[in-house]
Amino acid sequence: LQADLARRDFTVNAMAASLTPGTGYMTLIDPLHGQVDLEDGVLRALHAGSFRDDATRVFRAARYASRLGFRVDPATAEWIGQDGHHLDAISPDRLRHEFDRCWDEPEPEAALELLHAWGALTAVHEALSWTGETSKGFGLARTSRPSDVPRDSV
Repeated sequence: LQADLARRDFTVNAMAASLTPGTGYMTLIDPLHGQVDLEDGVLRALHAGSFRDDATRVFRAARYASRLGFRVDPATAEWIGQDGHHLDAISPDRLRHEFDRCWDEPEPEAALELLHAWGALTAVHEALSWTGETSKGFGLARTSRPSDVPRDSV
């Protein structure tokens, strides 16, 4: 179990509960202090090579941080910056899947802003960017209803 938890992406995902009947049933197993990070709203990668081992973790970091309102641990952000270039090793199909997951977030623009800030979008393709204006427009489009658009303008 310890080895399995040590292979997770972030401390908040590296917790388990004992399912052994008896006195230890449902005891939290938290060798990497994920509960503290969960309570503090911190997203922390487990080790410096985390994003090199699996570059899609950059996308997960952006999604989790934006969805949960977590701040990214400074060392984790540094590791993303150092190893973001490994995103070019992800297959096009897997990249599309990661972007699809971003679009499925309640506020996709927040995740995409983080990816842009970390240089991940340009690491995927030099033409990709996300600006404050893009976020604003996307947020408006996401929250608008068809009834908000005057009929004579369609």
